[in-house]
Amino acid sequence: MPVARSIACEAATRIAGSDLRTGHRIGSYRILGLLGAGGMGRVYRAEQTSLGRTVALKVLPPEIAGEKEFVARFLREARLAATVRHPHMVEVIDANLEPETGRPYLAMEWVEGGSLREKIDREGPLPESEAIHIAIAVADALAEAAKHRIIHRDIKPDNILLTAAGAPKLADLGLARQLGADTTRLTVGGMALGTPAYMAPEQADDSRTVDARADLYGLGATLFHMLTGAPPYEGENLFVVYRQVQESPVPDPRSRRREISASVAGIVMRCLAKQPEERYDNAAALRDALRAAQSGGDPVMAVSQTVAPSSRRVAAYLLDMVMLAPIWAALARGLPPVLGLAVVWAYFAALEARGATAGKLAFRLQVVGPDGRPPGMGRAALRFAAHLLSWLSWGLGFLPALGRRGQALHDWLSDTTVRPAPADA
Repeated sequence: MPVARSIACEAATRIAGSDLRTGHRIGSYRILGLLGAGGMGRVYRAEQTSLGRTVALKVLPPEIAGEKEFVARFLREARLAATVRHPHMVEVIDANLEPETGRPYLAMEWVEGGSLREKIDREGPLPESEAIHIAIAVADALAEAAKHRIIHRDIKPDNILLTAAGAPKLADLGLARQLGADTTRLTVGGMALGTPAYMAPEQADDSRTVDARADLYGLGATLFHMLTGAPPYEGENLFVVYRQVQESPVPDPRSRRREISASVAGIVMRCLAKQPEERYDNAAALRDALRAAQSGGDPVMAVSQTVAPSSRRVAAYLLDMVMLAPIWAALARGLPPVLGLAVVWAYFAALEARGATAGKLAFRLQVVGPDGRPPGMGRAALRFAAHLLSWLSWGLGFLPALGRRGQALHDWLSDTTVRPAPADA
C-alpha cells in the first residue's frame, strides 16, 4: 500500500507562517491578518477596498507559486467553486493574479463564525439534532455539486465554516475534481490527496479513481466527529490512522456516546463502510436518510422509496422482453416450457439480484431492497415468482400500486423498489 504517498496533502501543510503583512495590498484587497495555512494556500482576512467589505483571501504560498502544477490546481479550485452556487457553499467573489508577481489569489465570502472543527474543540460533542442539521446542509451542498459532476475529496470539520447564526458553509474545493475532466497532470497516479482521518479507503489508494461516495465517507466521518467529539480513527501518527481506515472495523459511535440514536448511528456506519457500494448511492440519498432520522422516521424507507416513473419501468420491461425473444421463438418450436422458464428465471432473478436487468440498465433503473441495496437472490426470486403471477393475471407483468414500497405486485411481495439509478436519483 502506498502509505508514504497516501498523505501527500498532509505533508504539504508543513508550509506555515505568513509572507504578507497587515496592510499589504493584492489587487483591490488589503490584508488584515492571517487566518490559516494549508497545503494549497494561505488564507487571510482581507478588505475589498472597492466595496469596503471583508473577505477571505486565499493566496498561493511563494514556495510553490512558481510550480505550474500547483498554480493550475489553485486556479481550477476557483473555477470549480464558481460553478456551484448553493446557500451552504462558500461563495467565490473573485479570482485573479497579483499584478506585480503573477501570484494567484482567490477571494471568497467572509464567514465570521469560524470552522466546525473550532466549534467542536471549544464545545465538545454536539447535540444530535444540531449535528444532523449541519450534516443535512452539507449533504445538500454536495448534491448540488454532484449536478455539476464535482466531487470535493476533502470533507472534514475544518472545511465546514459557520456563520454568526450557525449556518454551515462548505468551503475549500482545493482538492475537488470534476468527473470526466483531464486531471492527469494535477494528480499523480497512486497518490492520495486528502486528510487521512476523514479519507475513504479507496481515496487513500488513488485519489483519481474515487467518485462521489468518497465524499459521503468524509461526511460520515465528520458526523461521527460531531457526535462523539473525535474522528472515527485516531493514532499517534498519520500512518497509524491510515492503517485503521484501511483495516479496522467500522466503529459504532454509540460505543463512545451511548445516547446517540440507533438510526443516526446506522447512517454514520453506512457512510463509513469500507466498500463504496455499501455506502449511500449519492448525497441526495444520504440527505433524505438524515431528514428521515431528524423527523423520527425510517432512514431506510427514505432512501428506498424513491420510486421510478411507471413509463420508464414499462419501457425497461418491454426491452427485457425483446432481449428474451430467442426464448419465445424456441418455445414456439417445442422447447420444453420448464427449460424456457428456467432461462427466463436466470435472466430476471440473477440480474435483479445484483440490481438491474439489461432493460433497467438501459433506462437507468435499479432494484433495491429495504436497505437501499441490491436485493440478493432471495428477494429476486420472490420478484420473479410475482412476475409469473402478474403474467397469469394480466399478461403484462404489472398490477396497480400495492403497498407503500412499490408500484407493482412483485415489488410489494418481495419488499423491493424500482428506483432511478444514482445519477438520476
